[in-house]
Amino acid sequence: MFTQNHWGVEMKNYPPVPLTIIPFLLLFLQVVPSQVFAAEGKIVEIRKIDGEKVRTPEYRIVGGTPQRPTRQWFQVVVEYLTRPEWLDQLDFEYYVLLKSRRDAGKYKLLKGTVSYVNVPKGRHKSVMYLHPSTIERFGEVVRVAVLVRSGGRLVAIKTRPSSQQRWWEQLTPESGLLLNRMQTPFGMILYDEYEAIKFGGGR
Repeated sequence: MFTQNHWGVEMKNYPPVPLTIIPFLLLFLQVVPSQVFAAEGKIVEIRKIDGEKVRTPEYRIVGGTPQRPTRQWFQVVVEYLTRPEWLDQLDFEYYVLLKSRRDAGKYKLLKGTVSYVNVPKGRHKSVMYLHPSTIERFGEVVRVAVLVRSGGRLVAIKTRPSSQQRWWEQLTPESGLLLNRMQTPFGMILYDEYEAIKFGGGR
């Protein structure tokens, strides 16, 4: 499921979601509007979605108690490009589909949002995390979708693996389990590589 690249362990070769888990998928499956993809490069362009397992960072405190062995998180990294000189705010909406290791055919859809403010023109990164216990309980990441809005308008959308089907609309997502970087131990690492998160970010 994973292969090595310069970003780390990259999500690749995901198995398709069996149609049996979504009873009326063939009847109600929607297709991402082509105009959204066409408009993707005008304001915001999502260039890449990567995923990798990363260990909890270790912070050494003089005189502190020894830290137990670190655990593995799952990190979803999005590279994106903005073209306006400044954007007041960008709202990212993440959907991550996990497949159970223990119960064949069982899937869990997670949703998370994060908002960035005062975004200058250029290349940027956005990142979200799954806690080690979330991965242990619900299984492996098999699909990711990222939607970006500016001023409430959808300006970019991308999925991994690539698909024009709105598969994330076929299951009821659970919020609160996808964490932005400031909700994790990774918040202070490579701080300048990310734009400022709006407190109470998302919607």
